[in-house]
Amino acid sequence: MNSLYPFASLNPMPGSESTYIESLDEQGLELDNLFGFFYAKVITNDQYLGLLPLHINNNLILPNGNYFGSGLVKNLNSLKKNGYKITVIKGYNFNKLKIYFKEFVLFYLIKKHFYKSLKMNCKMFFIK
Repeated sequence: MNSLYPFASLNPMPGSESTYIESLDEQGLELDNLFGFFYAKVITNDQYLGLLPLHINNNLILPNGNYFGSGLVKNLNSLKKNGYKITVIKGYNFNKLKIYFKEFVLFYLIKKHFYKSLKMNCKMFFIK
C-alpha cells in the first residue's frame, strides 16, 4: 500500500496567519470565502447515518437533525453539497499557502515506477 501523504501534500496548506471571525447573524459567515476550522449550526437531510461525526461522552456518533458541530471548511462544504444546511457561526480563518511539495511528489512517483539507479537517486535526494 502506498502512502497518501504525496496526494495530500498537493492540497492548499494553512499558513501561519489566522484571524478569529464570528457572525451572530441568522445567515452566518459565507462558507465559500473561508479556509480554516469553524463552528457551525448543522441541519441534516435525515440520511440513515449523519456525515459529521461528533464526540460525546467518549463516544463517536453520527447524528441526524439539528445540532452544532465543528470542522474544516472542506468538510463543511462537502456536507453542503450533500444537502445539509450549514450556518457558520465562528472560527479561525487561515491564509492559504502555495503548493511547495510538487517536486517532492514527482520524486515519489519516479521512485514508485522505476527501478535500480533512478530509484536509488530519488531515495538519496531525501537523505541528509
